Amino acid sequence: MCRSKSRKFTRKDGYSERDLLHYAVDHLKAANVLFEKSYELYDSAGYLSHLGIEMIFKTMLLYRKGEFPGIHKLSYLVRRLKNDISLSEDQTRLIKKLDKFEGLRYPNPRKTVEIGDEDWNEIKSFIDFLFQSLPQKLQDEFSKIDSHTKGGRILMSKP
Repeated sequence: MCRSKSRKFTRKDGYSERDLLHYAVDHLKAANVLFEKSYELYDSAGYLSHLGIEMIFKTMLLYRKGEFPGIHKLSYLVRRLKNDISLSEDQTRLIKKLDKFEGLRYPNPRKTVEIGDEDWNEIKSFIDFLFQSLPQKLQDEFSKIDSHTKGGRILMSKP
């Protein structure tokens, strides 16, 4: 997809920073569980890590610019946030690695992606950095998240 023609998502479309953050956090919680559970689940954990961080970046873009693109490449999204977030060399390398994790959703023996349990520590540290980098208003929105509702739905479990 050509970047200049990618779809833009806005608040008018129904997207909110709080909902994006809620989904991001849940994807990252799931990634943590999968990293801890078994090496057989690392591909899913890596993909969910990518998705969660992507949603944090898109939250920041919605907040700052009123829209976010339908693009999944983290390095592109972080470039759009260059005035809002400054990454170290190690964090920039991690973004490049995480961009490869997006490919974990489809098996492709010609483009294998290396992932291991040691990746989670670096990812977790980066997630902490991102949440500390959120503008105060977004941190406040995050604190208001009701874990029993999500994306306009009420979450329930059977007794």
